[in-house]
Amino acid sequence: MPNETQPLVYVVVLNWNSAEETLKCVASLQRSDYGNFRIIVIDNGSRDGSVEILSRAKGIELVCNAENLGFSGGCNVGIKAGLVGGAQYIWLVNSDTSVAPDCLTKLVHFAESRPNMGLASPLIRYASHPDRIQFCGSMLDRESHDMDPVDLAQARRIQSEQPELMLLWGTALLVHRRLVELIGYLDEGLFAYFEDMDYSMRSIAAGFRNVMVFDAEILHDNPIDQGIRKPHYYYYMTRNKIVMRKRYIRSFTERWRTLWWDFNRLRGELLTRNKPQEVVEATLDGLWDGLIGTRGSFDNRRRMPLLARRFLMPGRRYHNIIS
Repeated sequence: MPNETQPLVYVVVLNWNSAEETLKCVASLQRSDYGNFRIIVIDNGSRDGSVEILSRAKGIELVCNAENLGFSGGCNVGIKAGLVGGAQYIWLVNSDTSVAPDCLTKLVHFAESRPNMGLASPLIRYASHPDRIQFCGSMLDRESHDMDPVDLAQARRIQSEQPELMLLWGTALLVHRRLVELIGYLDEGLFAYFEDMDYSMRSIAAGFRNVMVFDAEILHDNPIDQGIRKPHYYYYMTRNKIVMRKRYIRSFTERWRTLWWDFNRLRGELLTRNKPQEVVEATLDGLWDGLIGTRGSFDNRRRMPLLARRFLMPGRRYHNIIS
């Protein structure tokens, strides 16, 4: 029976064409020692039979989106369900994670002891190398405006001395209800990637604190060596980083100086590294869409103008559509 003396937590797991992976994550959540939580799985427009598989699972609420709403849009469906259901906290958990039984208990206990907490994350370890830390916090660098992950010693120092600089990943993000009620939902225009950094920034701007709970842990199946990913990854990472620059760097001069630095670094990487053609083109399209303010999902029919591509990448051939 649920322990109703504990705050109600809605655990939101987003599924996209990965039902078996999602069920493994759900199984780890169901071993949690926390006494008052519900699991809601959001299927994000899967086309691989995931809905049929997940509909047979016990102990979850299944919500099916008609189309892929991206990480932001899919998670927002779960967040809204949590608010309607009376949750005090919503825990966004990636489907490729395995959660320690005491993780949620430690997260909520830590959050309850800090009245100004908006977001909290456990320590994230590599599933393939549990002795190695994948994420323990990111720091907002006020000089370079980067949002780079830090090591454990740095993370502890930042949390203690400069908590207003702590940014968190969305891999296992505990969100307080009052934060959502004040600042709203994840930015669906970003669609995927950097939506967690954006939410962390908005949390800080609203006067909340983002915290790492260092004794709570999950395992994440993201391999150490990512290799080459699908084109949409490079598109979103490029576009959304530019969006973040434009959104949070207040000085016009500093904003465009930083964007110019990003542009030259990106151009250098594309010229010197032997990346597949579809990756190059997706990156260029992300650069263009970031500059002109295009939001939403990746559409490989929408291209950077040919003259701009030829200027950036002389001597390469370009396709009209990425296959």
